[in-house]
Amino acid sequence: MTKPSIIVRELSIMSEAMWPFRDGKPVWRHRPLGSVGKFDPFPAYPHQREVVDAAVKHVQSCFAPLWDVELFIADREEEGRSNGYSSVCQDGHYEDDEWVKDPPVGLIMLSGKRVPPHPAVTRHLVAHEYGHHVEWMLNDARGEQNLYSDALVAEYAKMRGLPESTMHDGEGGTWHDSVHEIFACDFRIMVCDVETAYWPHPGVPHPHEVEGLPGWWHDALSAARRATGGQQ
Repeated sequence: MTKPSIIVRELSIMSEAMWPFRDGKPVWRHRPLGSVGKFDPFPAYPHQREVVDAAVKHVQSCFAPLWDVELFIADREEEGRSNGYSSVCQDGHYEDDEWVKDPPVGLIMLSGKRVPPHPAVTRHLVAHEYGHHVEWMLNDARGEQNLYSDALVAEYAKMRGLPESTMHDGEGGTWHDSVHEIFACDFRIMVCDVETAYWPHPGVPHPHEVEGLPGWWHDALSAARRATGGQQ
């Protein structure tokens, strides 16, 4: 049986997207997830494949995925203007009238940019977006039925001394104090040791300043490894 991995794919939006009549802007759908992204047709620069591949190899060595994660390098910019986004879906099927869950499928989208992305941005982004998947994988290893459950990050926020107001997904102007985004950046720094000087969360202590954080990450990842039969 093949071990789960992060699978890198290059995405040519202009050739692979749908073109709706209503506004003529390309729309791309990730078939297993049903996730939809709308893209700006303006020419853009994708992240460098060799930098992405090296970053993927590194983060997988820090914590091996529990299910496949498809990482797409888009050659156009997603209309939300973020550098990237992640999602996960767990579908299922019937076996003799019984609903059986399929293995989850993960998605990471790296958006193209109007100027070539700096390699440091690519390294940060790969580790950060994978950090979101690690949150969902830890939820699964803990037996959560809902991969998007807030139970883990609620515990994490309390341990980290974050106020209850950080328990949100992050919208325009509030991305920086979402516990989910802080968790992903903490994974990038504490576990992957990637671009550790970059801390895009003003008003939130850098993880190196938080007592007990190394122990929490060690215990959480070790517990996930044990729960999944040591496949890490």
